[in-house]
Amino acid sequence: TIFVNILSRLPRIFSGLGIAGVLLAIFNHLYGSYSPLFIQHFLLFGKSDPQYCEYLEYLRVPKRWFKYFYMIGIFSTFCILLVELFMLSSVLNKTIISVLIIYLVHVSRRLYECEYVSVFSNSQMSFMHFLMGIVYYIVTPSSILLSQSNAAERSYLTIGLFSVHMLILQYLQNLVFRQLAALRSGKNKNTDKLSEKKYYPPEGSMFYWVSCPHYILEISIYLSCQLFITPKWIPFSHILFFTICNQLCCIWLNHNWYKNNFPEWASKRAMLIPYVW
Repeated sequence: TIFVNILSRLPRIFSGLGIAGVLLAIFNHLYGSYSPLFIQHFLLFGKSDPQYCEYLEYLRVPKRWFKYFYMIGIFSTFCILLVELFMLSSVLNKTIISVLIIYLVHVSRRLYECEYVSVFSNSQMSFMHFLMGIVYYIVTPSSILLSQSNAAERSYLTIGLFSVHMLILQYLQNLVFRQLAALRSGKNKNTDKLSEKKYYPPEGSMFYWVSCPHYILEISIYLSCQLFITPKWIPFSHILFFTICNQLCCIWLNHNWYKNNFPEWASKRAMLIPYVW
């Protein structure tokens, strides 16, 4: 019972982290290089490297360690799925089981992409960012399970349509990651020569309209899961809120990076909504 009580409170932490992340991103945007180094090192990674700090560099890990997020996600989601199938009750909740299976597909696909599709540079991320990601992928499947008391009863037809919808989103996001990987494999027209240390403006499919479609698709995946479970506020809603905050910050930071480094390319693409913003 104590364990369940603790577990039920963990998703709430991510609502606070989402708000904190947005505030830090705004602070960093306003003050830029004048913002404290620990904020830069916590917030920035990948293309948007923080200012160098010898001591904080020891607290950074390779961005390619993203794969450990998805390993943890696969393990935790599989365990939660087993709990739902065999330990909780004799009446299975089709809605929750469907979302858990879809989420298992999602994290499995992301692990595959990290291992066999993405071409990582030598960029790094904060160790705190890494730890937060580990906790996130432990808590997310738990939050889905904790939401079952409010889950809507979906018909098999609705579950089928939801599955098709989610598979389309999975395909689109996979396509985007393949296009990003092509930038470092000499398969993109904007790539002058193969290099893992350079960045190039991506082209094709959704990149014609927005600068960071993979982040938009990530929001769409989590939002779809939320609406499929229920439109009400549930434990999973904290995860959705954090994901939206986190991905919007990533979109904002990356779009600004594109504006600074590829202004002509960025001027023809929206940050979030094509032809609007």
